[in-house]
Amino acid sequence: MHDTAISQNPPKSARKHPSKNKNNYIGKKTLPHSVEVHKMISRRALRIGLVIFMLLPSMMFFVVPEPAEADIITQVEIIINPPATKEVDVSPGSTGVVSFTGTVSLTNINTAIPLMVSLSASVPGAAASLSPAGMIFQGAGDTEQQFVLDVTVPLLTVRQPIKFRVDGTWNQGATSGQCIPGEGQVIVTQFQRLTIFSEMPLIETGPGTQAVFSIRVENTGNFEDEIRWEIVNLEKFSDKGWTIPLLPKTTIPRLEPKIFSLPITLPHDWTIWTDKVETVQLRVISTSSPDESVFEEYPIFIRVRGIYIPGFEPVFAVLALAFMAVIVKRRRDTKELTAFRSRK
Repeated sequence: MHDTAISQNPPKSARKHPSKNKNNYIGKKTLPHSVEVHKMISRRALRIGLVIFMLLPSMMFFVVPEPAEADIITQVEIIINPPATKEVDVSPGSTGVVSFTGTVSLTNINTAIPLMVSLSASVPGAAASLSPAGMIFQGAGDTEQQFVLDVTVPLLTVRQPIKFRVDGTWNQGATSGQCIPGEGQVIVTQFQRLTIFSEMPLIETGPGTQAVFSIRVENTGNFEDEIRWEIVNLEKFSDKGWTIPLLPKTTIPRLEPKIFSLPITLPHDWTIWTDKVETVQLRVISTSSPDESVFEEYPIFIRVRGIYIPGFEPVFAVLALAFMAVIVKRRRDTKELTAFRSRK
């Protein structure tokens, strides 16, 4: 028992020099390989933990951002306020101007940056004026602004519909785009105007004969027109037995003159002698005008000179006229001779 206890205690030389006994003791600087690996893993884990600890506050307050303002799809629309179709008068003496109002409307606008809009109008065959032609939208609540469009159509323009369009571009910071255009229509209304003319408005004829007038009518309106005829003082000539026919209704194209023949027959009445001028008042009426309010009057003249005896040829009429002239002359000579003798 004692020997065993003594053998378990190391000798003094071993206690003084522990490093010399490699089999029974571990040195201060010598570690097993597994311990070194464990320490390296621990140090790396510590570093990762520190990084996570530093990033944890920012991760706690991280919020998924809303879509960027640049991703907002801005829409700018141009609207022609009702009525988008209007009529315009282009007759002589009118202005040829018609006005429209419109709205520029915004949706999905970025309220942080002002938005600018530039407008332009196109009207084929006419002039257009916009007021204002440019707009600035300041932000929230400012989503609609008004404008006025004046369309000027040249006078005497042919009757027709004219479509117009208002376009625009918008700019907001570094973003820009095209506006949705607005469209409308101008209706050029018809106006009526007629001219009437004859190269021979005066014809000389004898009693019981016929005079034929050539009358030119021109439609100087802005569309084809239908006309009808009237003789203003027809009753006067009907009572005298004159025959003046009414010409039929006729459609006359624009700016294309048309020639009409108007025969006037004088009565076959006893006429010993006549020499006078009669006036026939013609009237040409536009049937397409409101209440037939557009018309043109034109006088033609007939000089009736001569005699007419029913059943006699013109030669005998001339002889009778000569005979009457001789009688008149002889009477005048007789009077002159009597006056001369009385003075003696």
